[in-house]
Amino acid sequence: MSRKTHLLRHLLIGVIIGVGILPALQPLFSGQLFGTDGALHFHRVAQLERSLRHGILYPRWAPDLGLGFGFPLFNYYAPLSYYFVLPLRWAGCSLSTAFAVSMGLALWGLALAVYFWVRDLFGEIAGVAAALAAVYTPAVLNYVYQWSALPGLWGLIWLVLTLWALRRLVLTGGPLPTLFVSLGCAAMVLSHNVTALIGLALLLAYNVFVALFYGLRPAFRAAALLALGLGLSSFFWIPAFFEKNFVQIHQLYLPAVFDYRNHFRSLSDILAAPRPVDPRQANFVFPVSLGWVPAALALLAWWPLGALLPREVRAHRWALTLVTGALVGLVLPASLPVWERIPLMRFLQFPWRLLTPAAIGLAALAGMGTALLARRNPRWVPIVLAGMVLFALPWLFPLRKIHQPDPSPPDQIRFEVESGLLGTTAGGEYLPIWVQKLPSPDVLLPLYEAAAPDYIIPRLDPASLPAGARVLEAEYGLTRARIVVESPEPFR
Repeated sequence: MSRKTHLLRHLLIGVIIGVGILPALQPLFSGQLFGTDGALHFHRVAQLERSLRHGILYPRWAPDLGLGFGFPLFNYYAPLSYYFVLPLRWAGCSLSTAFAVSMGLALWGLALAVYFWVRDLFGEIAGVAAALAAVYTPAVLNYVYQWSALPGLWGLIWLVLTLWALRRLVLTGGPLPTLFVSLGCAAMVLSHNVTALIGLALLLAYNVFVALFYGLRPAFRAAALLALGLGLSSFFWIPAFFEKNFVQIHQLYLPAVFDYRNHFRSLSDILAAPRPVDPRQANFVFPVSLGWVPAALALLAWWPLGALLPREVRAHRWALTLVTGALVGLVLPASLPVWERIPLMRFLQFPWRLLTPAAIGLAALAGMGTALLARRNPRWVPIVLAGMVLFALPWLFPLRKIHQPDPSPPDQIRFEVESGLLGTTAGGEYLPIWVQKLPSPDVLLPLYEAAAPDYIIPRLDPASLPAGARVLEAEYGLTRARIVVESPEPFR
C-alpha cells in the first residue's frame, strides 16, 4: 500500500469514526453548558481569553476573579485545554458555542487517539471498535455531560497518544514516536491535574511492562523521554506543587463533599443498567457505569481463539486486563487502606474518577474482543456495536443545562457571588492563606462597571494614602500598575 493510499485510508476511517460518534455529540448541538463544572470552565476560558488579548501568553494570575481582586488560578490549575477553545472564539463563535464545539472535537480526538493506539496493537477492526467503545462507555459520557470535563478529555487524549508513542518507540524508534513521548507527557500534565496524577502512574506502570517484556535498554530510553516531558512541563507543575502551601489547598480534600471516603462505588454501581432520566428528581444521579456491552466484548478478548495471537499481543492483553481491573478495584470500598497509605490520592477526591481511564483500558480490550468476534462471525460486529450505542443513550440526557452569554468581568464577579464558587473553584482552594476575611464584591464592582468596555480599573485608592501624600502619575494594565506617589513622610 502506497503512502498516499495509507493516508487516505486513515482519513476515511477518521470520517467513519466521526459519523459513528455523532449520536454521542447530540447534546452539544444545543451550544449550552452542562453541570456546575461547565460554568466553571466557561469562566476560566473567558479569563484566559482576556489575558491573551492583553498580550499575556501564559497567565498565572486571573485578575478579574476572586471578586475582582485577582486569583492565582492558572498557577495551580493546568490551562492547556482552554487554549483549544480560543481559535473558535477568534473565528466569531460565541464562547458557549466555542466551548461546545471544542468538547465535540475533544471527544472525536479521544476516539481517534484510541483508534491509532489499539489499531497498532490489535488491528484495524479492533481500533474502530475500541474508538467507539471509548466514547460510548457510560463513565466517559458521564464525565462529559454531567461534569463538562474538557480538561480531563484532553488529558486522556494525550495519555493515549503517549502510550501509542511508547510502544512505537520500543518497536521502531524514529523521530515521531520520540517526539510524541515527551510532548505527549508534557501536554497531559499541562491539560488536567487529576489526569496527570493518574496518567503518570499508568505511564510508569507501562514502562515497567516495557522493561519486563522488551528489556531494560528500551525502558531506560522511554523513562528518559518521559522525564524530558516532565521537564518541559515543569514551568507549571513545580510552582503548583511547591507553592501549594501558600494557598488553602486543604479545601480540595477536607470538606466532606470532596473526601474520597464518601465517594466509593459498589460493583453493582459500576456495572449498573441504564436508568430512565427523571428530570422531576432534584437530585437524580446517573450511575458511573462501565457498560455491559464493552464489558462483554472485553471478555471476548479472552476467547480461546485468542490463544493463537502473537506473544506480544497476549502480553498486552494481560497488562490491559490487570491495569483495568486494578483501576476498578480502587473504586470499591475495599480499597480504602490503599487510599489511606498514598497521600497524593486524596487529591483525586472522587474514586470513581478512576473509571474514566479504566474505560479506556476496557475499550482496548473490547476492540480486541470485537476483532476476535469478526474472525468467527463478522455479521455480529455491527449488531454489538449498535447495542453499545443503544445502551449508552440514557447517559446522553444531561440534567443541568446552562445558557450563558459571553461574560464581562462584572458578570464574573456576580457569578462568584451567586454561586459561591470563588475564583471558579468549588472550595476556594487557591485562595491565598493570608486572606482571613473575604472582601465585599461591592468594593470593586462599581469600578468595573464604570470602566467598560476595557474594564481596566485603578487598583490604588488615593483616599487610602496618608495625609500629605498624593498620586502624581498612575498607569494601569490588566496585571500591572505604574504609580508615582509624592509624600512628605515615608509610609508603607
